[in-house]
Amino acid sequence: MDHFSKRLFVISLLLLLFSLTLVSAVSAETHIVVNSKDWRSVYLLTIYGKYTDADVVFFKNLADAQLKTKMIGVDEKIIVFESTSDPVIKKYSSLLKVNGYVDYTSFTFDSYLDLQDYLLGEIKPDGYFMMDSNYGLDPIAATTFILANNYFPLFVNQDNVDELSKLSQKKPTYIVGRTPVRILDKLQGTKIQGFPYETLQASTKLSIDAVNSDWGIIMRADTVDVKLLVKGLPIFVYHADEYIDEVAQTVKESNVSKFEVVGAGTAEIAKAIELQSQKNLNFMLKYGRKITNYPGLENDILDIDSVSFDYPIESLEIVDVVHYPELGVLALTFENTGNTPVLFFSNVEFANEPLSDENTHSIGVGERKTIPFLLSSKGLSGDVVRVTTRYGSSLPLKFSISGDPGNLFFESDVKTSYLSQGQYQLDLISSGFDTEKGLLEVVFKNPYDESLKVFSELLIGDTDVASSKMVEIDPNGKRTLFIEVPYLRDSEILDKNFNLITYLGTDDTTSKMLNSLLIEKKKEVNPKIFVIIIVVIAALAILFLLFAMKKDGDGRQRSTVSVKQSVKSTSKTSSKKTSKTKSRKSHTK
Repeated sequence: MDHFSKRLFVISLLLLLFSLTLVSAVSAETHIVVNSKDWRSVYLLTIYGKYTDADVVFFKNLADAQLKTKMIGVDEKIIVFESTSDPVIKKYSSLLKVNGYVDYTSFTFDSYLDLQDYLLGEIKPDGYFMMDSNYGLDPIAATTFILANNYFPLFVNQDNVDELSKLSQKKPTYIVGRTPVRILDKLQGTKIQGFPYETLQASTKLSIDAVNSDWGIIMRADTVDVKLLVKGLPIFVYHADEYIDEVAQTVKESNVSKFEVVGAGTAEIAKAIELQSQKNLNFMLKYGRKITNYPGLENDILDIDSVSFDYPIESLEIVDVVHYPELGVLALTFENTGNTPVLFFSNVEFANEPLSDENTHSIGVGERKTIPFLLSSKGLSGDVVRVTTRYGSSLPLKFSISGDPGNLFFESDVKTSYLSQGQYQLDLISSGFDTEKGLLEVVFKNPYDESLKVFSELLIGDTDVASSKMVEIDPNGKRTLFIEVPYLRDSEILDKNFNLITYLGTDDTTSKMLNSLLIEKKKEVNPKIFVIIIVVIAALAILFLLFAMKKDGDGRQRSTVSVKQSVKSTSKTSSKKTSKTKSRKSHTK
């Protein structure tokens, strides 16, 4: 082989090695492992993985983690993001180490907000999509819009609103969701506000317009396929039968006619959407995933690799019905067993007398509320109460409490309770509105020698109601009730008269008290006045100390002088001795 041939061979070999290295580098895949139970962490890292071309892996339990870990090559790069507060598996890195993985890095974070801050520093988006962090409907529906515009999703609350406010001033920003006005007013950008089902459809329409595709995805909020989430197609989200008509209307108005339907249980939902949209739709059902690269599971079909995003669940139950014949009151106790505050009102039939709520009530998550209905006569009695209750998160109220399917009436046996006490009346001491927190604070005094359970409702307009939690006021004690009005601006509530209805009683809130309330700003101590008061107090304290020292000094003035003289004398003697010593040393030299 001549010199030229040798050089050609070496160059060819180097090119081959370079090509193999390049192919290896391109084919090597980075895996982002999400070790967190919080759907928001999974969502944020899914978007981050899309932007960094990394495969995102999450798991639900130890068995799921072991399976998915073995499906990753031992020489592939792994980046673990592990929640310190809510991990699926503690110290997942130790599992990698035991199984021989060497190229892995682990990051820990306390909460999804800390993770969000970190990821935001890793990428340079063109804009931001800020959302309420309570529910996952908007994130699912808006993902396609977010990716198409190179935006980054951010969850906003009271803790990080000041920081996100600065971001919203620098780049295009969307603020979407049922966001309290005290947060909303600090952010700049395009604002889409409303109840969950309203902002869900608005987010879906943003994605439809962003990609203009005839393909779409029908997905349930409790079965979110993370791989399909970032596929780039508009996603139509289902979360309750009562809201299928809204989804169908959005489908009807779009140019989407072909759908991937996620999950076998979603097939019937897709058919209902097709029927209500009055539009011929083509469905492709995705009900699982095939495993091809794991020994022993070749060609097996596993369930969809999905995660459940939080979504609003509206659920209200009647838990007690009590008749107080001496008071002429029928008391119904309701409990909110869902995960979102709801409004409700009832029509009641008891002893052939029709009764109706005068207004719509609100009830918080996990709370119980007793509504008294005044009977026309204390002599009325009956064995069964029939109730038609409508409830929901927004008007018109979409849900009903019912007994049998198709029967709008809830029938229940009535308990009878005989009371020795009569009606109660609380003393309204003061009220004020905290403009920073959006809280109405009402102080009541209980003038009786027994404790009372109390809650109040603030009537806003004809139907809307803001409510406090139920509290107990000690005998002859005072207690502050807090009523949140986070979605009202100060101008809409300050210096205006509202009706405040207070319900009170010993066991259940059976009495009803009405106050007309002029809502004024809560009186606050002026910081300047507070500083002046402190300065004055400090000055008086200093003057007092100086006076005391002066008085004490007058009594010991002579002894102090003699001490000073003694000190001076000692100083002179010491000086003379030092001088003599120096003289001796000089003479010796």
